[in-house]
Amino acid sequence: MANKPPEEPELMERYRLLVLETSERVNSIRLVLEAKTSLHGVLAREFCFLQLRMICECVAMLTGEPSNPVRVYKASAPRQPPKLPETPAT
Repeated sequence: MANKPPEEPELMERYRLLVLETSERVNSIRLVLEAKTSLHGVLAREFCFLQLRMICECVAMLTGEPSNPVRVYKASAPRQPPKLPETPAT
């Protein structure tokens, strides 16, 4: 028996939560870039890249097949990240 697609209010709630999560992640990047956290150097860069990756996954779920966000999420499985250039020592 096939699962029926979620009702529109449920889809709107999922959408709202993903937009809220995306907004929170953007705000956390801004805080790091404005040096309002204790993260510095490599840790700050890694944190920001992780947040950008998670934002991309939220966008993929927002623009994917709305009736099956789990499948869209699984399709965006982790891949090997590119090697980042080293930051010059200060």
